[in-house]
Amino acid sequence: MAEIQNIHLCSFPEELLIKILLDVELRDILAIKRACRLLAELVENALELQYKVALGKAGLENGPPGNLTTAERLEKVKQYQDAWHSMNFIVGDPFELPPHSLTKSHSGGVYSLLTTVGDVKLYRISSPIRGRPEQHWTLTRHDMDLSRLVQIISVCDVDCSQDLVVLLHTDSINIVGIRSYAIHLRSATTGAQHPLASRRKLKLPHKEAMHDSSIYGDIVAVVTLQSQTKLHLLLWNWKSGTMIFHLESTFGATISPRCYTFVDEQHIMVTGRSHLAVYRFHPAATMAFHPLPSRDEVCILQLPSFSSFRAAAVNIHFNWSQVPSVMQPGIPFQNDLANSVVMLQISLGRAGPPCSYLCLSMSAVRSYIQQASVQTKSFTWEQWGPMGSRMIILSPTLYQALGTLGSRCLFIRRSAGAGDELHLVSYECHPWAVGDTHVAEGQAAQTTFMDHLSTMPEETAVQYSVFADYVHTYMPYRVTISREKLPPGFRELGLWSEDGFAFRCRSASDDDVDVMHLAPLCPTEQLSVVRAGIHTASSE
Repeated sequence: MAEIQNIHLCSFPEELLIKILLDVELRDILAIKRACRLLAELVENALELQYKVALGKAGLENGPPGNLTTAERLEKVKQYQDAWHSMNFIVGDPFELPPHSLTKSHSGGVYSLLTTVGDVKLYRISSPIRGRPEQHWTLTRHDMDLSRLVQIISVCDVDCSQDLVVLLHTDSINIVGIRSYAIHLRSATTGAQHPLASRRKLKLPHKEAMHDSSIYGDIVAVVTLQSQTKLHLLLWNWKSGTMIFHLESTFGATISPRCYTFVDEQHIMVTGRSHLAVYRFHPAATMAFHPLPSRDEVCILQLPSFSSFRAAAVNIHFNWSQVPSVMQPGIPFQNDLANSVVMLQISLGRAGPPCSYLCLSMSAVRSYIQQASVQTKSFTWEQWGPMGSRMIILSPTLYQALGTLGSRCLFIRRSAGAGDELHLVSYECHPWAVGDTHVAEGQAAQTTFMDHLSTMPEETAVQYSVFADYVHTYMPYRVTISREKLPPGFRELGLWSEDGFAFRCRSASDDDVDVMHLAPLCPTEQLSVVRAGIHTASSE
């Protein structure tokens, strides 16, 4: 019998070790660093591993191959993190928002404006860090080949990574005046029918107007309300033109158009009164799905008991993410969708202010979808809740939830003082962090998170659920945006994205007119250069 020879891992060639570690999860790499001095030195010194660790800790994923070297990409990740934590941005020249125009923000830093004559103006924030210029362009009715009888009601969604804009418009009016609606699939650059769309338009099956829409890869999601207690969630493959999913349900006594979020390319999660239901769909289906009964879920995740809210209806809906579902071409990195978070907003009644927010790790949700079976598809909150969730309670009079951005849950707080400062409050999910202790729910952390908690507002009630080895830790921080950084006449944030913000302000020449300033994030060392470039471009 041949003798088995023990080979120490550290005897492998350095190049081979680097290739092995590049396929290892970040949390395991960090554990290896603590266990082996030689491998720790390798992780610290190898440029490829430095970049992998920097991406993982920032909640980012690598972009497609390009002209940038690994060293240049690593430097841009550091600049990106520094710009976010320091709020380094440059306010550009304003563009006017005409009265009665409809505005909306979209993923990828795109802002749309629908004029009263039916033209669509699009603005895209620049990214000095990720190397993308600012863009302004208009899709006229002529560009979109729309007859004068077609009325555009809204810009549903825009996905520049797929050159796609989705428009809601009236399709026809019958003899008794009842309207029917359809959505158009257009090129975001030319306004013509999208070359990958087999159908010019998708007709809504109900006479009610659409209340919400979003793009996720090959899927366009549409929500309509047939009545105050009856909702339809429709999914189309926009390339084939096939309706692949139709869910009809009351979802409890109170419903919201923001009742869903995509888990991945084959699963969608929908809110119920006291649970989250996950459904499977087939993107390549060739036949339309009939309305699904509520019992056809592949996984049910029970929410915590809202015992104090028994006397009132509980309204639960998702806050949207601003990260495109498709990797944008020509960028070195973007937020990692696989390790992203979603945020549930919980309110009392349909018109009640939000009373709490529940942040969920999508990787934890996917792990329970994989565990679900015919025998066990429903999981209690105690079973799945500690896996990456975080309950956040904030004063609704002081805080406004912006939504999620990759691994960040973002809130804005306006100062009550004379300075009128803004505070960007973020809770970052760290799936690579390993906790050593259990902190009981409702207790403030006294050790690991003390430095971060000291920067949080006093009104914040913090609840932690931290378990060793598998829990995703949420780390809070707050950044102050001083009055000096904000443009004159600031009203509100009109857009927030991976690359910066858009500030809605009063016009300096007319108080009845609003303007919008795009404000991209910039590296500290480039602030003066970018500022000079913006002024030069505006003068030209």
